[in-house]
Amino acid sequence: MDLKLRFTEEISTDRLDKFIISFSVASYISTLPRDVQLGMVSLFSKVNYDLFDTVIEDYYILGGVVKLENPFFFSIVLAIKEDTTPIYLDIESSHLDEYLDYVKAKETLRNYDRTN
Repeated sequence: MDLKLRFTEEISTDRLDKFIISFSVASYISTLPRDVQLGMVSLFSKVNYDLFDTVIEDYYILGGVVKLENPFFFSIVLAIKEDTTPIYLDIESSHLDEYLDYVKAKETLRNYDRTN
């Protein structure tokens, strides 16, 4: 039984699905079709906020896509500090080319997905 111990820390799930959406982001999302709204909230709830390096930066600009028949691409600003609840501050729609730039830079919501 020479199995190696791979994980020595317990993973906390306390903060995984807690986040705040600013009024401007909520207002913007409310103007979108219902299936896009649900897709965005689903993406936000899958983010593992513990993966962000809060020592280096306080905010991140991330790309996202809601995968539907006609995909909806967007950019979102996330402010996050250690021991605080993450907050989505600003959002705007984007295009495929801009989203692919985020993919190359590994700055998408899916890069921080805890369900992958």
